[in-house]
Amino acid sequence: MRQILVVAALLFGLAYWPRYALAQGQLSWGAVLIEMSADGRYLAVKYGDYFAEDSSSGVWVYDLDTPLSQPQFLGEAHFYGTTMTFSPDSRRLTIARGSGLTIFSTRDYSQILEISNDSLEIPANFGMLSHSLDSNHIMSFSYRWRDDNAVMLVWEIDSGILVSSTPAPRSSQWVKHPWLSPDWRHYLDWSHARKVRIYDFDIDQGLGAHLVTISDDDERGAFFSLDSSLFALVKPAPESEIKIYRTDTWDLSYVQILGQHSCGGADVTLAFGHVKPWLVFWCNWDGRMLVWDLDTGELLFQTDAPSGRLQQLSQNDEMLVATELGYRPDESEITVWDSNKGFEMTIYAGKNPQLYPDGEQMAAIGPDGRVWIWNIKSKELIEVLPLPQRQSS
Repeated sequence: MRQILVVAALLFGLAYWPRYALAQGQLSWGAVLIEMSADGRYLAVKYGDYFAEDSSSGVWVYDLDTPLSQPQFLGEAHFYGTTMTFSPDSRRLTIARGSGLTIFSTRDYSQILEISNDSLEIPANFGMLSHSLDSNHIMSFSYRWRDDNAVMLVWEIDSGILVSSTPAPRSSQWVKHPWLSPDWRHYLDWSHARKVRIYDFDIDQGLGAHLVTISDDDERGAFFSLDSSLFALVKPAPESEIKIYRTDTWDLSYVQILGQHSCGGADVTLAFGHVKPWLVFWCNWDGRMLVWDLDTGELLFQTDAPSGRLQQLSQNDEMLVATELGYRPDESEITVWDSNKGFEMTIYAGKNPQLYPDGEQMAAIGPDGRVWIWNIKSKELIEVLPLPQRQSS
């Protein structure tokens, strides 16, 4: 009887294994992270093996003018930790691998600058990246493991010169990383309990004068408008409100009472409209979204059910995009709302959505691990980008 059970188990395993292996193989080697250039021409993709013990991966770049051609390989990467960002003018791509960063030209994929942590006076692991608006400088907020602290470093890209180094407090449960406004003119210091101090910032000189301390209580999120003219601070209960300040005078210019829409103690995400006077509020706890008109205070839209985490607004504010934070793309969904159609909602399988500048197309990691390109106006799948060949070790 035991032999019969063993044989039966083997036969079942042989019958089931091909289907299991196929299902696993669809995502064994696939896209882990994607990033699109501002002009919509280039797409950087970090591919990796979801089941490899060494978590091996690499970065490739597609020219979206010829999306079905083989992408350009730019080097190995870490499955976890490697980040990518394009400069605002789309001419450069920066890849940070923790122990260093490399900047490439998107014209011919040549290497422009490489910085290793060994070149720093106190080595640091490269973290959050940002380009200046003129695309001439790169900032890395980095953790310095030798002195258990952190630092914000700014380099001039063409010369490779380190132009400023700003010490920062170590991030903890209660202290957020310092960060810069989009125009790099304001620096936020979170190191003081229940306070946010804002300083002038200059690329060459670093920190300037202390401008204002705008919070004397707990907060759940702070955000600049895209043009850096407005700054918003979200206060939890009992205030349950959003305060918006003008950054030229730091006067309080608008207060949105949240009331029943408050997230309580949960963190939130805010976004300002690109062209419309919108304030988009997203509760990171349950995924609720609300959209207000800043000119009138009118609540234009609110979601009926949780729908992931806010990712992007299209440049014309017609499309709002959110995604679930699943580990694998076959476990995640992307939600898109069309404001021109009464915020009509459409759900797509996948994760890590990237909108084209026209707001009509979206690239995302599809459930099979390849990059899918959708026309989100017509809701049609346009292209599926080819998987690159794995690099031999």
